[in-house]
Amino acid sequence: MTGKQLPGSLSENVILTRYKYVLDQKKRLTSNTFKILAIYQGGLIVLSTGALSAIHFLQTSDVTEAAAERALWVAFSALALLSLFAVAMIAAGIRAWGNYTQEESALLDRLKIDQRPANRTSIWAWYETYLMFSIGVVLSVAFIVIWNHTLLR
Repeated sequence: MTGKQLPGSLSENVILTRYKYVLDQKKRLTSNTFKILAIYQGGLIVLSTGALSAIHFLQTSDVTEAAAERALWVAFSALALLSLFAVAMIAAGIRAWGNYTQEESALLDRLKIDQRPANRTSIWAWYETYLMFSIGVVLSVAFIVIWNHTLLR
């Protein structure tokens, strides 16, 4: 129907269907955030195990210090890339959440439904902020540990 107004109930049904879709997408964004975090945790465990193995083999076998140091820096570089990926994906999810929230508000306005004001001004209210902060802390601690290990040879 081009250029014509839909009948009232049909128009409302279309808006309600779109509203349900928007809410479903917001739920999926939350689910995706935790999936990204699970991938990060798995990668962190694998890379930490590899770094600890390099240190262990340095002390118990014929691995040279230079080879162990390279292995530590490779593990750290992989962790840095994994961290960058995780933070970028979480930031993209925040942006998508903001877009869906704007669309949700517009749909509720079209349906003339009162809505509670969204508290989008404080980033400290979002769990994503703490996830990204935690990823930064893990990356910083890994760097400090590797840096100190290579300096203390």
